[in-house]
Amino acid sequence: MAQQLRQTEEQYIKALRLWQCAQEEEKRKVQEKFLERQKAAVLGKVRRLQGKLIQSRRQIQQLRQELNEERENGQMDAGSAAAAAAAAAASASSKEASTPQPENRSTSSSSCSRQETENVCLELLSTSCGFPV
Repeated sequence: MAQQLRQTEEQYIKALRLWQCAQEEEKRKVQEKFLERQKAAVLGKVRRLQGKLIQSRRQIQQLRQELNEERENGQMDAGSAAAAAAAAAASASSKEASTPQPENRSTSSSSCSRQETENVCLELLSTSCGFPV
């Protein structure tokens, strides 16, 4: 009888170990599937972000090209000039802000003020898109 109890106990222990191993294996498989799905989701997000980054870089390059063309022509479009003037006024000191600004900065004879305007435009572009220009 004692012999039979020991054999039954050993069988029970072996069965329990097999069951535990099967449970651990199942748990590993579930974790692997979860990690694979997570990895796929992260890779998808990375691809989308890379696409947005590429698109933003293209837009920045296009804007740089347009700005360079405007520089070559010695003029800026009205929207850029207005935005640059507004940004320049906001960043200037109170003394400079009270000084009257020319209505059309692109026609100003001072190349320094035009350069300042272009720098302000670049700064606005940089802050609006989140990338250094």
